[in-house]
This record gives sequence, structure tokens and C-alpha cells, in this order.
Amino acid sequence: MASYYTADVNTKSFQVEFFDLKVKLMNGTTETLTEKFPDGGTVVFGDYTGSSKGKVLNGVLKMWKVFRKMKILHLESSDDYSYGASNPLKASGAFLRNPYNFGPESNYVRTEGFVHSKMYVAGNRLRDSLANPAKYPDIIISGMFSGFLQADYDALYNFIERGGVVFLMIENPTSIVDNFMTKLFGTTVKSTYHDLGGAYYKLTSDDTEVLNYCFGDVRGKHWGQDASQTLYLTGVPEDAVYTYSYHSQNFPKFDGITMFRHKTKNLFFVGDCSILSNYYRNGTYPGYDLCPFATTTDGTDFPVPKKYCTYPRPESLDFGNFSGYGYAEVYNGTLFGNVFARLIATSQYMGVNRNP
Repeated sequence: MASYYTADVNTKSFQVEFFDLKVKLMNGTTETLTEKFPDGGTVVFGDYTGSSKGKVLNGVLKMWKVFRKMKILHLESSDDYSYGASNPLKASGAFLRNPYNFGPESNYVRTEGFVHSKMYVAGNRLRDSLANPAKYPDIIISGMFSGFLQADYDALYNFIERGGVVFLMIENPTSIVDNFMTKLFGTTVKSTYHDLGGAYYKLTSDDTEVLNYCFGDVRGKHWGQDASQTLYLTGVPEDAVYTYSYHSQNFPKFDGITMFRHKTKNLFFVGDCSILSNYYRNGTYPGYDLCPFATTTDGTDFPVPKKYCTYPRPESLDFGNFSGYGYAEVYNGTLFGNVFARLIATSQYMGVNRNP
């Protein structure tokens, strides 16, 4: 923080010019930001009138980091709803590809863009794709549907252990999932599933720097389950993760974690394979228990909340009443944008090891 004090009450504004500014990155290195100032490093404070006694004026220093072009591998069972954000003609896929959101001049995340590849569910496909570390992608967006085998999970585990960045969605509880999570945490983790489409989950404030990030503040808001069950994990050491959500708010309460970000591995997990789904390119898909990823219709593909509801239960009554149903707004798009922005930075500074 830089501070400037003045006793001149007639001063209407002042400016500060930064000639040198360094930041310590998440990988421990230091980067000089001076050349990344679009306004030449000048910050204007004030432009006020009248007495300034006892007032604090704020200024904004603009700076931009343009992230390198990255390779993204999308895994999904179908691109009709863009479960893995692969389809540019569906909401989540269009969100990633619109330079308004992710582009060299974006006001949200500046990046040179992405190279996309897609893989459908089938046993050993992921294993084969990740067989050669030299050909690893930068980021994986994966819906691990029931078609993936132990060898696929083993390959994904090796990718994560090498520093690979993963947005991971799982909703089918199996012994393979238990083995994967147990190996990941070094302690016994069990998976089970609960709830139905239309379930919504309250986000914590455990990971403020991500939950309140470039696409909006979702602390204390909700994410929505898409038309199926939700995977719950028990036995996860909570000191090893930032917990994003626990049980649903409108179904009976069960123990377990339904969403987290790992503190030391480049992994984000959610217990639903289709939180990114929307059959449309823009807007809100009809219905209140499916397709929770919604975007604007103004050409920006920017994420917006969607109203979600289900049959009223005691936990849902705090959220009001909509046509006889309990409801809440779900922020799947905003949440995904914030998390993915973090994953981009993680890949930039703490990327995967591609050595043999």
C-alpha cells in the first residue's frame, strides 16, 4: 500500500506515478509490472471540491497481464449441453471463447486465447491421451462420467501430481472414485450421492480471493445441480482444501463436501458432471431444475444467475416463494469464470511438468 498525506485543504486532486512495481507470484518468483501499465503507471486521486479535511481518496492503478495461449482438453459425455465447455455454440463454450471474457483486451481475463481439444467418454481414452507428458494439455476440464476406468483415473492422478491443472466434475460414486480420492489425499475418502435436479448449494467464504474475483462476488450465493444426483465426499481432510459447499439447501441434509479447491494441488472439484450445461448459446434454458449455466443475450456471453427451484422443503423456505416452489438464484457461470481465471494463472506460473 502506498500512502500520501497533505495538509493543503485546497488541493482538489493529486497524482502518483509509479516507476517501478514488483509483485511476488504464486510460484515464489518476482515479476516487474511497470511495463504492464496501460496508463503509464499514473494514478489520479480525487478530483473533488470543497474541504478535504479528514477524507481519504482512492485511486486505481490499471495494470494487465496477458496470459499465454493455453491448450485445454475438454472431457464430456456429449456436447449437446456443453458439459465440458467444449461446444462454442452452447453457453459455457461460448463464454470461454468470447474475447469479451477471455481475450487480449478483455476487462476480466487477458489471454492470448486457447487451443481446444475434445474427448468423449470411453474407457482408456484419457489414459492414452495422457500417456506422453510431452503432449500434456495445460488445463483439463473433465466430466468423469461412469465410462472412465481405473487406468483413466490413474492417468489423471499422475497429471495432477506433475502440476497439471484440472477442473474436475464427478457425480457417480464408485470404488474407482474412492481409490482416486484416497490416493489424492493419503487418507480414506468415500463417495456417495444424494439430491436431485434442482438442488442448490450455498457457497462458503472459505476462498475469498477466488469466490470474489473478476467475474463477480459469489460468497454466500448458490450453485445449482443439473437434473441428476450430486456426489458427496466424506473423509476429505478439510485443512487440505478450501471448501466451497456442503449439503444442499432444499433437500434433506447429508454429511460431506460437494465442492472444493485443493490447497497444494492444482485441482478444483465439484460433485456434478453438468454444472456448466445449457442447451442454448445464450440466455436461460426453460425450467428450474436443469441447465444452470446462463449467459447474457447481448453478444458478450457474460454469465448471469439463473432462478432455480424444487418442491418446497423446510430448508428452502428462507428463499421465498415462486409459483408455489422454493427457489434461489444459482451463479454457476460466475463461479466457473472466477475459478477458471484462477486456473489460468495457476497454469501460467505453476504449470505441468512435461519432462519424460
